[in-house]
Amino acid sequence: MSRKIRISQAMIVKNEEKNIEKALTWGKQYMYEQVVVDTGSTDRTVEIARSLGARIYHFDWIDDFAAAKNYAISKCRGDWIVFLDADEYFEPECAAKLPQLLESSGEQGFNCILTAWVNLKDDGTPGTVNSQMRIFRHLPGMQYRRRIHEQVEYSGGTMHVGDATDLMEIMHTGYMTVNNEGKKKSSRNRRLIEMEVNEHPDDGDILSYLGDEQMFAGEYDDAISTFRKAIDLLKDANRTMNGRYAYDYIYLIQILLDQNEDREEAIRVYREAVQVFPEESDFACLIGDALFGQHRYREAAPYLKEAIDKVERYGITNRGAYTSSNLQNIYQKYAFCLYMTGDLDGAVRVSTIVMKADKKSVLALETFLLSLKKAEERGPVSAEQIVGALEKLYNLSLDEDRILIYKGAADVDYPKVQQYLREQLPEKLLPTLDRIDATAKESLIRGILEGKAEEKEQDTAPEGQRNQTATPVLKKFLEK
Repeated sequence: MSRKIRISQAMIVKNEEKNIEKALTWGKQYMYEQVVVDTGSTDRTVEIARSLGARIYHFDWIDDFAAAKNYAISKCRGDWIVFLDADEYFEPECAAKLPQLLESSGEQGFNCILTAWVNLKDDGTPGTVNSQMRIFRHLPGMQYRRRIHEQVEYSGGTMHVGDATDLMEIMHTGYMTVNNEGKKKSSRNRRLIEMEVNEHPDDGDILSYLGDEQMFAGEYDDAISTFRKAIDLLKDANRTMNGRYAYDYIYLIQILLDQNEDREEAIRVYREAVQVFPEESDFACLIGDALFGQHRYREAAPYLKEAIDKVERYGITNRGAYTSSNLQNIYQKYAFCLYMTGDLDGAVRVSTIVMKADKKSVLALETFLLSLKKAEERGPVSAEQIVGALEKLYNLSLDEDRILIYKGAADVDYPKVQQYLREQLPEKLLPTLDRIDATAKESLIRGILEGKAEEKEQDTAPEGQRNQTATPVLKKFLEK
């Protein structure tokens, strides 16, 4: 019978007293040892780690994350190393899979394991999802490189990577929180990145990170130049599996749209980007979002649809960070684009998807009502039918829900729905309805609808959609 696999958990830390206990307990029962390398803590990090049974080492900080991590590796005695930061952990069900995963991976000849990496929002819900290589065989030559944005490389042979992204998720808690150390860390990071760029000017990855720093500092012209150079280098290296490569395109498009207002160049970059990364949704999402903000709804619609379709088809692991974090908003905007271009069936269908996910979505509700109101120009439908349809999504026994629908109807100027609801609501709520009526003319949706002439394009819908009436539009909704 083969010897039980020995797993070393390793980490480098500094002032992590808030995280260190969880970091050392999420998988302690599966670990042969836990190695903690402290780089200069002034809080209780070391004390807590030692009390939990970790072996503690000290490393004088020399502006080099790879050097500190490699020192930690040198202190490990296990067969495999799990190298997570103090603000990262596996959930219990994932941690329990580690021993069997590593045993089977070794049998298959893998020496590195790729896992999913989930950035948690401040409320604990999942945000963006990427992948990381934090589990690897303890072999001579398996070490980190780069003083910052360090990566594992194997100088002793070929890296054989096992893909466990569907099985294992590293949960990262420190990504979304903004703290007082942010500016200090940004300054430190940029200094280390610039040192790396000076030493390795043809490293497209590290140039990408320099572009990030320039963009976040508002140095947009420099960032554009840096991202373009990084793209050229990574393109020449055929690094299409590199997640950083895709972000170069994403950030370049973002700057061109938001800062330079160069839509034509942004679309040119988008077309190049989708050839390299056809599964990435963010390229189309950024273009569509920008066009929506310019009230160019007919042009925005296909880009927003492309982004939605790609997220649904390809998922969000290592892609779609912008789209997935704004997905409900993208659906809402797409529904409104459909309304503005005359596809009333589509507008009702997509806005309903949003309302099912979040009935408090104002834009989705108002798009739904606008679509029925517009269709009524060619055939009436009763307020009772409209409110009855919404009863599939809202609890109309609750005053809160009835007021929400009333406000939506007031905002889009739908008097018969307002009157119907007034008759249903108790008298004590009439002052609330009066206040809603008084402010409806200032609503966001009224501002959009009363804006540019280009926004009044509903009657330019495709031939098959121009004769829709409210009754069949509502009938299709009720049949679903």
